[in-house]
Amino acid sequence: MCCGCPGGGSSVSPGGSCVNTNNVSTNSQGNGCEHYASRPEDCRGGRFDDDDFTASSMCCACFAPVCAYTPDGNNGSTDATGEACAYYAAHPEDCGMYDDDDFN
Repeated sequence: MCCGCPGGGSSVSPGGSCVNTNNVSTNSQGNGCEHYASRPEDCRGGRFDDDDFTASSMCCACFAPVCAYTPDGNNGSTDATGEACAYYAAHPEDCGMYDDDDFN
């Protein structure tokens, strides 16, 4: 639900955090996964992917849906503790911990 939370296909360490898997591979512009953390809109459509780099399967920032206009994909609902998606943008390690019926 929240853009700050990793989605399917992520590489998750035993501690539950996402791990970028590009190693030393870079995109067609010479950038690694670090680039996508500050520019998640560049994940869309694989526009900078090349032969040895696929952002959607290598970079944690690209596992979450890319939000076109807002990081808040929850449509006003909150988790079991009253937090909205904005909280998870700053605390992605908590994704999934406080889901409830209308927030997951």
